[in-house]
Amino acid sequence: MVRCSRCRQDAIIRLRYANLRLCRDHLVWYFERRVRETIDKYRLLGKGERVLVAISGGKDSAACLYSLHRCAPDAELVGFNIDLGIEEGDYSTRGLEISRESCRRLGIEFISYDLRRELGATIDLISRLRLRRPICSSCGLIKRYLMNKAALEAGADRIATGHNLDDEVVFVLRNLVEGNIAQLGRLGPITPRREGLVGRIKPLYRLTEKEDYVYCECVGARFYMDECPYARGNVSLDYKEAINLIESRHPGTKLRVLRSFLKDLKPLVARPEAKLGSCRSCGMPTTAKVCAYCRLALKIEQLT
Repeated sequence: MVRCSRCRQDAIIRLRYANLRLCRDHLVWYFERRVRETIDKYRLLGKGERVLVAISGGKDSAACLYSLHRCAPDAELVGFNIDLGIEEGDYSTRGLEISRESCRRLGIEFISYDLRRELGATIDLISRLRLRRPICSSCGLIKRYLMNKAALEAGADRIATGHNLDDEVVFVLRNLVEGNIAQLGRLGPITPRREGLVGRIKPLYRLTEKEDYVYCECVGARFYMDECPYARGNVSLDYKEAINLIESRHPGTKLRVLRSFLKDLKPLVARPEAKLGSCRSCGMPTTAKVCAYCRLALKIEQLT
């Protein structure tokens, strides 16, 4: 059996990019050290801030919740889940149950929204409508809007998400290939707060999906591994598969992409943020007369 690089215990994971083999205890130590370093390096949190942690029931958001609970004891955490109404495999119901149970175990306040009440529709229903916007794009728009709404109502200073190193590298490469230069400039470990918009942070910014999974197993975090049924065939999965192949042959590629983006590319593509007004329908910040969420809601109402 291969030994841990830090002690004589059996190793459970090999991190080729860091030339480390780690046992359970030292994987937890390493993971949480990376989270603390990320928080400090990018100034993700201020002392005593109230943080809305978006949790779905999956491994990444579970790793985010548990690591913040352990690494940021001064922060006041609030778990937040959206019941999207995805019925296949009881996807949304299980996510809600796991999210609530995780917060109960950790003694963290928990808030949930039901999309049926908020929008009058579920993702399952929206997927059957003839909308020009792809279902994953509509779902992302809905989640961003409701996360911000919940954070404002909860008096949160930040929104924390479980986006990890794999996610961020996919975002960078896909937006670069597709020419979404404005979107590229908005990527990074922290999105500053603006009037009416709560700032977002990514504590797992320098950790991989694999590390999230093993960390959850080590700290006893409950989660499920099922992919969202609507993610099947999404081009982002192809990017992720290609990047994982390159990483397997050239360890450290993901981190090099991220470092290069932050150091060299982002300063070139960053643009001043557009001036925000208020949505005529809901009052939330928007660059248009009516925000994208309310336009989507109106379209859904017209088609149902």
